[in-house]
Amino acid sequence: MFKKLVALFIIVPLVDLFILLAIARIHWLLSVCAILVSALVGVWLVRRQGLAVYNRLRSDVASGHLPADSLFDGGLVLFAAALLLTPGLVTDIAGYSLLIPASRKWFLRRLKSWIAKRVQFSTASFTSTSFENTIDAEFTRTQPQETHDANCDPRVEESRN
Repeated sequence: MFKKLVALFIIVPLVDLFILLAIARIHWLLSVCAILVSALVGVWLVRRQGLAVYNRLRSDVASGHLPADSLFDGGLVLFAAALLLTPGLVTDIAGYSLLIPASRKWFLRRLKSWIAKRVQFSTASFTSTSFENTIDAEFTRTQPQETHDANCDPRVEESRN
């Protein structure tokens, strides 16, 4: 896994640099404009999709539903924003693909299946009929407070002298 991440962090920036240099060969201003337009469109889309996910999360919570899908969507939008902040056209394409709701659902299904393969879910339950007269309560154990008699306290005696 570590080797894959190192390769990813080396190969992707090199490919991005190669593409930007190829565009700059045509005209350097075209390369700069591509980066700026991509950033502006990316900010607009991230804000729009982020607000949509936030509103869906709020409505899920208000209706009493578990907002698991909305939280995953929010995480994917956040990851898309991080990809769009990274300069380069390859990372921008990956970020844009996460901002399209249909492709985000595809990524969400893949992410859920990946998690389900690696996480083992188990449940346990306990029922007993022998404790019918049990009272369920919470308690706090405290230490008994010491009482100080001013007549017996040696510090009080010293201060009187």
